[in-house]
Amino acid sequence: MKALPKGIAIIGGTLLLFIPQMILTNLGIPANLLLLPVYLTGLRKGYNRGFWTGVAVGFLEDVLTGGILGPSILSKGFTGVVSASIFGRLFIWRPVVGGLTIFILTLVDETIRFTMLALFATAPTVFTEFLVYMIVSGLILIPAGYFIGPEDGK
Repeated sequence: MKALPKGIAIIGGTLLLFIPQMILTNLGIPANLLLLPVYLTGLRKGYNRGFWTGVAVGFLEDVLTGGILGPSILSKGFTGVVSASIFGRLFIWRPVVGGLTIFILTLVDETIRFTMLALFATAPTVFTEFLVYMIVSGLILIPAGYFIGPEDGK
């Protein structure tokens, strides 16, 4: 019974993050704010919850953007699994490593989405614009990665 309010809170929080993400994107500022709850859940709760949070967030992103279903589901699910496996196995968490990790995960997430859209729909933009968009989006999330860490600090 406790899981239902948490699920509603996660979906509500994701929807609240979607609004500023769309506003910033319409202003020409690339931001992938929906990656943050996936990264946080994967980092703190493990593979399964990170994956399923990524799938849920990706599904909401695909539905709310009006594109084909699948690219965001795949990229966010992958991000949830990878964020769960990085710390504790490969690295000890430090704020600088957290910022670098969220930057790299943003690059991977955007690359998966762009590739899936280019393969199964029309390419959203030319590749050089995509590279700039991807790097700027990653740079915007670095401060969040600095502050988001595992619960146990390891």
